[in-house]
Amino acid sequence: MYVSDLGASAILLALLFAIYTPVAAVAGALRQSEALVASARRATLAVAAFLLLASGALVASFLLHDFGVSYVAQHSSLSMPWYYVTAAFYGGQEGSLLYWALTLALFSAIFVMTSRRAPAALVPYVLATLMAIEAFFLVVLATVSSPFVRLAHPPADGVGLNPLLMDPGMLLHPPLLLMGYMSFSLPFAFAWQR
Repeated sequence: MYVSDLGASAILLALLFAIYTPVAAVAGALRQSEALVASARRATLAVAAFLLLASGALVASFLLHDFGVSYVAQHSSLSMPWYYVTAAFYGGQEGSLLYWALTLALFSAIFVMTSRRAPAALVPYVLATLMAIEAFFLVVLATVSSPFVRLAHPPADGVGLNPLLMDPGMLLHPPLLLMGYMSFSLPFAFAWQR
């Protein structure tokens, strides 16, 4: 078993919990069942945990130079310094989508842990909205844009990161920019309920 297999499995499990959360949250709100809403909260935390695991698996695949993973072979090489190898995580479409899903899951988990301050009637619907967005990302990651696709014949070395991305700004700019884009999901989830 490869580390990438663990990551692919984690994405599928996160998808199952992300699909379950809106159903449980809305059903709990409509039936006024605190148990269902609490279950949706725990499912949101599970999504975050599984996406942390998937992201860790992808970073480990990069650091271990597992060129059997197509995404790793396309975006890193043995000659790259470790910090650019790590930054290659979000250097392509698949990794960027996983990063977006991860940051959305982490912000959703923070919301779950701090939601005592939010109006109780809104919380289930906010969770449902956030996890519906998350489910979209996870469907894409699980089907058409998986970062864990394995090659039948792994190359001895990878292609390497796009030379335009070999810049110290690559270490901070893309993750902060992507996190900023994703963070608009939180106010959207609240505004959607009005």
